[in-house]
Amino acid sequence: MLAGVIGGIGGAGCRTVAAHAVHNGLTHLLASHGTLHGEKVAYGILVQLRLEEMLQNNQLAATARQQLLKFYGEIGLTQTLDNLGLGDVTLAQLQRATEIACNPNSDIHRLPFKVVPEQLIAAMVSTTAPVGELRVKN
Repeated sequence: MLAGVIGGIGGAGCRTVAAHAVHNGLTHLLASHGTLHGEKVAYGILVQLRLEEMLQNNQLAATARQQLLKFYGEIGLTQTLDNLGLGDVTLAQLQRATEIACNPNSDIHRLPFKVVPEQLIAAMVSTTAPVGELRVKN
């Protein structure tokens, strides 16, 4: 339901395209098979907001991410890779997942900015970072 609300706010051009791309990449990690689609997408929404914050210095995304972190905490939704049971994945496994998420046919490329696997990894490991930390240039 939350993805639908976020998607409606985001508009037809982006919606939750990065969130679903993250889900798609994570499904290739055996350790993620115990988590539900919605859990991965909820985490992916945080990743998408983090990308917008890091790559575009989007303060609205930063504020939304902080508000969602509070809300997720209140209802017990996943906020980090560790929460998804992926705290022990290797960098190589995470790299593979982000390469899949960023493949040329991925919806992640519907975002209004370019995303490469290294930037996606940075966003994925910093979903709970305080606002203003770990900015990455395009």
